[in-house]
Amino acid sequence: MPFRQDIESARAETIGRHGVGKAALDATLRRCAAALDALREAHADGTLPLLRLPARTDDLDGIARAAKRLRAGATDIVVLGTGGSSLGGQTIAQLADVGVRGAEAFRAPPRMYFADNLDPVEAISYD
Repeated sequence: MPFRQDIESARAETIGRHGVGKAALDATLRRCAAALDALREAHADGTLPLLRLPARTDDLDGIARAAKRLRAGATDIVVLGTGGSSLGGQTIAQLADVGVRGAEAFRAPPRMYFADNLDPVEAISYD
């Protein structure tokens, strides 16, 4: 599935004064040009393997097998995380109408629950 990120809907020219203006965007892009060039070079020469992960597909068969086992034998799946460690999965699940709070009772098993804590104060124990 191709992915294209586009900020046009956040531009001042599109939404008004609360959007990102052309001058501000152009200035930021100029300041970031060297870093962007470095990332493009690292992607091209493979020195940052993490940049290649989105293009990987060699793990999809294993993921499909694991999902099939979970669908056949699990009633509930709980994903534990803090912030990005669970929010990405939660977003993908919700795009497929899975893991939507309040709707779990109406879905066939397995039901998915995402238990995370985004509050940095509550995440720290002072005991």
